[in-house]
Amino acid sequence: MPPTLAIKGCSLGWPMPSSRPHFTMPSTAAQQISSRRRPSCAPRKLECARTCTAQKIRRAPLATKTDANGARPGPSKLRLPLTLPHPVREEVNLAPSHPHLANVPPQYVRDNLPFSGMSASLAGLPVKPILHTTHLPETIHLEATDAVSAFPPTHILAVYDDAPSPAGTNVRRAVSLVPVHDIVFAAHCSRFPTLPTSASTSTPTTIPVVPLRVPSLETFSTLHAYLYTQDASVLRAALTTPCKAEAEGDLLRLAAHAQKIHGLWRNSCVLGLVDTDGRAFAVIEEAWGQVVGAMKSCRV
Repeated sequence: MPPTLAIKGCSLGWPMPSSRPHFTMPSTAAQQISSRRRPSCAPRKLECARTCTAQKIRRAPLATKTDANGARPGPSKLRLPLTLPHPVREEVNLAPSHPHLANVPPQYVRDNLPFSGMSASLAGLPVKPILHTTHLPETIHLEATDAVSAFPPTHILAVYDDAPSPAGTNVRRAVSLVPVHDIVFAAHCSRFPTLPTSASTSTPTTIPVVPLRVPSLETFSTLHAYLYTQDASVLRAALTTPCKAEAEGDLLRLAAHAQKIHGLWRNSCVLGLVDTDGRAFAVIEEAWGQVVGAMKSCRV
C-alpha cells in the first residue's frame, strides 16, 4: 500500500436540543387549595432547569447530524497519496483511424502536429458549451471562416465526467462541447476511442458530436490545450499551487487544488497519454508534491 498523507478534518454540527419542561397540574380540590396556600416553587424550579440545561450545552462537545441519529461519528480525514505514479506507456496505433499513417512512426506525427496550424483554427470557433442538458445534438454547424476552412475540426466532443447521476430519466448533466481534430488525440492517446468518420460540407461545416466520458470534466480543457501545443508551461500554469492559499494555509483551497491535479492525472491515465519525454507527468508530479507539501505544513 503506497504511503499516504492523512489530514484531520473538523466536525461542525449542533448540540442536541433539550426537551421542553413538563408540568403536571394538581387534580384534586385539596391539592388546588394547598397550592393556593403555599407559594409555588415552579418558577424557581423552571429557572434552575434552564440554567442547568444551558451549562450542559456549554460543556457538551460539538456534535454532527450523525450523532442525532444515534451513530458514532469517526474521525474525518482526507487521505492523499504522497506521489502519483507514472502509468505504463503504451504506443498508439494510428492504422484503424488513419490508415494512410499506418507506416509512419507515431512520434514523427506527434512532433509535427504543433506546427500544423490546427490549434489556431480552433481559437475563434463560435461553439458555446452546454452547461446542463439531457439530450445532445447529432451535429453542429459552423460558419467556415478562413481559419476554420484551413484546418476544420473533424469532431466536437461532448465531454462529461463519470460522476454518478441522480436517479431519474431526465436528469440534466454538465457537458462541455470541445471541437477537436481526431488526429491529435489519436496520435497522443493510446486509449482514445476511434471516432466515427466525419461528414462535412464546405459552407457551413457540419461537425458530428461524439460523447466522451472522462474522470474529470474540469481539467479536460487543460489536457486538450497541452495536446495541441505540446507546451509544458500550459500544464504548469494550470497546476501551480495558488500562492495565497499556500501562504495563508487555506486547507480547503489546497484540497480543492489537489483534486484538480488528481483529476488531470486520472484523465491522462484513462486516455492513455503517450508522454514520450516525460514532460507532462513530470509537471503533474511536481505540482502534486508542491500541494501535498503545503497541506503537510498547515495540518493540525
